[in-house]
Amino acid sequence: TVIKNLADEITDGLYSDYDKAKAIEAYFVNNDFVYDPDFRKKKGDNAETFLISSQTGVCYEFATAMVLLSRASGIPARFAEGYNMSELGPDGKYLISSNDAHGFPELYIASIGWISFEPTVPYDDFGTADKDSATAGLFKTGIAIIIFGAAAFILILLYPAAYQRYFVFKINKAAPDK
Repeated sequence: TVIKNLADEITDGLYSDYDKAKAIEAYFVNNDFVYDPDFRKKKGDNAETFLISSQTGVCYEFATAMVLLSRASGIPARFAEGYNMSELGPDGKYLISSNDAHGFPELYIASIGWISFEPTVPYDDFGTADKDSATAGLFKTGIAIIIFGAAAFILILLYPAAYQRYFVFKINKAAPDK
């Protein structure tokens, strides 16, 4: 009932499963949950302990909590595990170790299908949010692509006019007999 009450509180006023899922995902960051790579569960700790009192854990606690909150909100959810592949070796292949293991929730959103979510708060070696996370990298890449695309579009639009001006300039500078 604690998890159901919290799920109802988080999703109050939201109607789509996707909006509810995003609200649950944001709950962890907005409520100062902490990612601690040295975290070890104590005997008797469970998802309620994580959500209500400790608010500290690793990806498995975050993913499990989101799955339970989602299910309590009526959204089909499952716990998934995989690897974050972020380090390329000299041969161009990914280097994967046990440190790359990651747990995350997948929620079923009607008419879309299963979607992976990331409730685990970012972490760096200093215990603060990682400003160079994959998400930040993707954001920077997206901005660069948009800027490059806009520049290319402008050049395509301006090229005929610029070429015409260049042509007129060259004609005016040419000798009359040419």
